[in-house]
Amino acid sequence: MNYPFENDTSAVIKKLARKSVRFDKKKNLFCLSAIIVAVAMIMMSLLTVQNIIYQNQKEIEGYIKGFSLTLRRTVKKSC
Repeated sequence: MNYPFENDTSAVIKKLARKSVRFDKKKNLFCLSAIIVAVAMIMMSLLTVQNIIYQNQKEIEGYIKGFSLTLRRTVKKSC
């Protein structure tokens, strides 16, 4: 019920509410995308470290195999 001396602010309130909802949606989308990028960067760095460790282990295994082959050859020659 509107009296002649009251201000009708419902249109302004609805407009501000719509803008607020739009801003909240944009803010949530930005936060979600920032989280996704951060998780992707963390996973990429973890996978890189894991790959480096794996390569180092394979390299060490190659050295050990090569060392054992040279030991076998020297043992066979000395016998």
